[in-house]
Amino acid sequence: MSILQCIEIDEDKPIKCQAVILCPSSGAIEQAFECITVMGAALNVEVFGAIENFLSDEDKEILDVGVHVVIGTPKLMSLLCTDKLIDPNDLTFGVIDSAEKMAEAGYI
Repeated sequence: MSILQCIEIDEDKPIKCQAVILCPSSGAIEQAFECITVMGAALNVEVFGAIENFLSDEDKEILDVGVHVVIGTPKLMSLLCTDKLIDPNDLTFGVIDSAEKMAEAGYI
């Protein structure tokens, strides 16, 4: 919920990704997506959640238009930054969901 308090919404500026949530599994991604989407609806927060570790053309279009929060695996976040679909310099918030599970899975 802290993420929603920190997101800056300015309708005169393009939407930039300001927060990422790293999750170890598709189930965790779906739960985080639902929570942030429902709670952020009143604030007009745009959320993108990707269960797969690749992006479809539709996904890329959504990210090009802009979202405030991206939820996915560390592998996906790396891809998004490498492909310059999100700019790490725009991020003000990062959350690691189930850090112990990600450490066990070998994420560094």
